[in-house]
Amino acid sequence: MTSGSGITRRLRLRATAAEEEIDSAKVGPHRTLLFSVDGTKDAEEGLRWAVKHLTRKGDTIHLVHVLADPRTPFSGLSRASIAGTWTESPDLEHIGRQERDALGMLNSRFVSIVRAAGLEGHASLLRLRTGKSAASIGELVADAAVRLGGSLLLIPSHGPGIMADYGSVARWCQDHSHVPVVLLPPAVLQAEGDAGPSAGPTVVVAGPAGADLERLHKAFSFAARRVAQQGDEIKVINVVAGPPDEGALAAERRRSARRRRAGPRPCRPIAGSASTRTSCATRPKAARAVVLLRHGDDLASQLQFAPLTLHTVKSCSRPLVVLEPERNLAPLAPPGGRGGGPT
Repeated sequence: MTSGSGITRRLRLRATAAEEEIDSAKVGPHRTLLFSVDGTKDAEEGLRWAVKHLTRKGDTIHLVHVLADPRTPFSGLSRASIAGTWTESPDLEHIGRQERDALGMLNSRFVSIVRAAGLEGHASLLRLRTGKSAASIGELVADAAVRLGGSLLLIPSHGPGIMADYGSVARWCQDHSHVPVVLLPPAVLQAEGDAGPSAGPTVVVAGPAGADLERLHKAFSFAARRVAQQGDEIKVINVVAGPPDEGALAAERRRSARRRRAGPRPCRPIAGSASTRTSCATRPKAARAVVLLRHGDDLASQLQFAPLTLHTVKSCSRPLVVLEPERNLAPLAPPGGRGGGPT
């Protein structure tokens, strides 16, 4: 990362713009959030935590639940558009009973939580018309998020542990959804009153931004507009490749100290590659959320920063968004409709 008055001025200008973005988020259009429901107790606790710590007054929450005919075979990882030619069951009585049961479950256990908090909540059933697979279910949920104008898609884990506990549907959505996905870890799925559900007024934004900081600024803007609450502090960390040896690391610390004295702090070296990989996971334990910039697709980024993404997804104890600005923040038209997505 380079230093100098140009970067200092740009950081100051962007800090001012960011303050305006936070102000506009307080009074701007209300958000539409989608919460993926699988009917488990973990999903209930995840929704309670999200309603308490991630929602704003005036938000609308769609509780989305995928219905699949249990007689439809599982078809691996094929996407909905290519998962086979399975047709909807002609048993209309069975379909009607399945839909009534699902709506009853959503309204009694999930919509009631949202409305008790003074928010608008809707039950949304998504019927799978192809072979069951993680990709076909994930594609259905992700398309619904775009169609409903979602700002965030929230997916709870299925229990303690690593990313595998989010399930393959969550992994597909994280990798392919145009609407940013918030992964709710086991730490926030405990019963209300336990230590887990607490959230402090901090949002951490981190990741390999590149020399011009443009991607990091986009992540900051996303956090301010769609994640942070009024009064939150947003901590920004630019992750760069570490020096090859201790001598170079000491020199980088000295350069960083000079930059801090000259103006806003553009970076602070982290000692050692191990702490680089765990920095996002071990930052404020009570943070409201962590927004992690996904590493780039070029070979150098894959080699240097893929471990950061993988380790943070496995280890982060706070709600996590793995943000890919080129995909998650690009305007797009809803499937079969017109207009752009949320900014």
